[in-house]
Amino acid sequence: MIDKVKLWTQDFTIAAGSQLTVKGADLSLATGESEHDFFLFMDKSGNRITGSRAYINSPEYQVTIDRRGLFLQYTPAVVFHGCNYFSVTSQQNKLVADKVEHDLADKGIYLSLGSSAVSRLDLANNIITDNKVSAYSDLFESLSPKRSRTVKYNTEYYRYGNNSRQAVFYNKIEDLKDKWGKTARYNLDKYGINGSANILRGETRWLRASVIKKDLSVYRLSDTFEKDQYEHLRDCYRAFIRERVFETAGQQQALNFETELETLKRYKEQGKNSAIKDYLVYVSIEKLIQELGSLDKIETLICAAGYSQRTAKRTRQYLQSVLQMRAQQGTADPAGITAMYTEILNKLVA
Repeated sequence: MIDKVKLWTQDFTIAAGSQLTVKGADLSLATGESEHDFFLFMDKSGNRITGSRAYINSPEYQVTIDRRGLFLQYTPAVVFHGCNYFSVTSQQNKLVADKVEHDLADKGIYLSLGSSAVSRLDLANNIITDNKVSAYSDLFESLSPKRSRTVKYNTEYYRYGNNSRQAVFYNKIEDLKDKWGKTARYNLDKYGINGSANILRGETRWLRASVIKKDLSVYRLSDTFEKDQYEHLRDCYRAFIRERVFETAGQQQALNFETELETLKRYKEQGKNSAIKDYLVYVSIEKLIQELGSLDKIETLICAAGYSQRTAKRTRQYLQSVLQMRAQQGTADPAGITAMYTEILNKLVA
C-alpha cells in the first residue's frame, strides 16, 4: 500500500569521511562572489561543511542535505522486493526503515527514520482490468476532481491534483517496461510478473506534511509501523479514491445531464421531426456518452425532454447501430463509461 516516502529531519549526525557528495557554491563571474553557499552541517570531527547541498543517490534511496535539514526519499517495495510492482506489509515497512537506517549509518549518516517527519506519502494499489488499460481513456477523461488540474501524458497515464494532493492512474506493466528498457523481459520473468496482463495502478499522493497529518494522522514515520495504523492508511486510500476522485465524476455527470436536457428541449421546441438527430449531430454521440456515462442515461434524457418511451428506445437502437459500426471500423468502443466507472472504482477500493 505505501509506495513512496519522503522524510525530513534536522536531528542527524554526519561522520568525518562520510560517503556524501558536497556540491559547492556557485561562482558568479559578474561579481566574482560565491552564491548559494550555505552552512550544511558540522561533522563529528568538528569540520564545518558548507555548499549548496550534500547528497547520496543510490538505487534504493536518495539523501539530500541543504540549509533546511536532511531529506530522505525511498520506496519501501524497491528496498524490500527490488521493484515497486509489489506492496509491503506493515511489518515489512518497519524492516525496510531499519535496513535503510543501518545502510545510511554504514555510509556515515546517522539518524532515526522512525522519528523523522513525513513530508510526502504515496499510497498505491494495482488492479487487473477487464479490458486493456488504454480502453479506459474516456472514463479518465470524464473525471474532474474539485480543485484539481488534470494532466494526460497518453491514453494510459492520467494525473489529477494540485500541490498538496494528487491521484495518478497508469498502465503499470508499460511503466515497468519503460523503466527497465532492454532488460524488461528478463526482469519481468525474474519477478514473476505477467508482461501481457492488464494492470492499472492507482496512486494517491500527499505532498505536504500538513495535509499528511490532517488527512492520514501521520506525522512521524513511526506512525505507519503498527498494523492498525497501516490499515488506517488503506482506509484513507479508499476514501480518497471514492470521495475525492470518482464521486465528483458522478456529480459532474448529473450536472451534464441537466445541461444536455435544456439543450435537447430547445431543439424539441423547434418542432422539427429531425430534432433528436439534429441534436445528436450538434453534440456528437461519443461526447454525449462520455458526459452522461451510458446509453441508458441518454434514453432517460430523451424521455425527460418530453419524448415518448418508444422514441427513446428507437433512438437508443439507432445509437447502438452507429456505435457498433464505428467499433467494427476501429473508431469507437461501444462499452459504456458507467460500466467502466463501476468496475474501476469497485476494484480500487476493494
